[in-house]
Amino acid sequence: LAEENDIYDGGANLLVNLAIVEKNRGDLIEARGLLGRAIAFYHKSNTPVSGSLYITLGNVAVSEGDLGETDSNYHKALASFRQQESRSGEAIALSNLSWLARQLHKYDEALEYLNQSIEIRRDIDDRVGILKSLVMQGALQYSMGKFDDCQISAELILADSHVREENDLYATAITYLGMIASERNEFDHSIEKLDEAIGIRESRQDISGKLRTENMLSSVYIRQGDYMKARSQLSNTIEDSQVANLPTAEIEALLHLAEIDKLNGDLESSEKKLATLLEKVRRLS
Repeated sequence: LAEENDIYDGGANLLVNLAIVEKNRGDLIEARGLLGRAIAFYHKSNTPVSGSLYITLGNVAVSEGDLGETDSNYHKALASFRQQESRSGEAIALSNLSWLARQLHKYDEALEYLNQSIEIRRDIDDRVGILKSLVMQGALQYSMGKFDDCQISAELILADSHVREENDLYATAITYLGMIASERNEFDHSIEKLDEAIGIRESRQDISGKLRTENMLSSVYIRQGDYMKARSQLSNTIEDSQVANLPTAEIEALLHLAEIDKLNGDLESSEKKLATLLEKVRRLS
């Protein structure tokens, strides 16, 4: 309809939003197709490509395991938001760059991006944005092994009156609590929290987030020594990741299965799974 009426700018924004839905459902091919059409719409309207589109392209690349493309698109998003003088958008791009730096174990860089994001969100009184920054802060603290600090961040998120309106933030906060409980060998509490987070992700049709949390749950079963439950969960995760075409979730699940074989003393089976995993990684690159 937007194309028929030459409303290309609005049509592009609609396509980006549809792409976000498809990405969350795990249909990355459809998401890329929609984003390609959105770029064409922006060009037809002589409008610069939006930062939101670049953020979404970066997020799709994350699910595909291509962090190089992710980095490129997040930086394009930051430049776009700054050109548009969108401070809220700039804060989003900085948070995403912080997340990416954390994945690459560049913790000082991650903290620098995060502090810039928090400063902007406080300046513009973005309450939900500040909550999102707390989520990023908690993730960084967890990655650095600062579990007490991470728990404080998670509890601050859960205590905020806005968090119930933001299911993704709520699910992330209880995921932190679940993983911290696992680090403390409080396995029943950990499993309870991660199951709750999986249910929220599933209700939102966030397939990528659901599979990611399922892999965390499997890691808890492994720490607990319950390899049967871990294998069962991992088999389901692998099957669902193949259906959803989410190779990063499948690769992580295979890594856990190889770990179980090694712990059971079956080195031959573990090595076979690692070889399969490496082949899948090569295909992604």
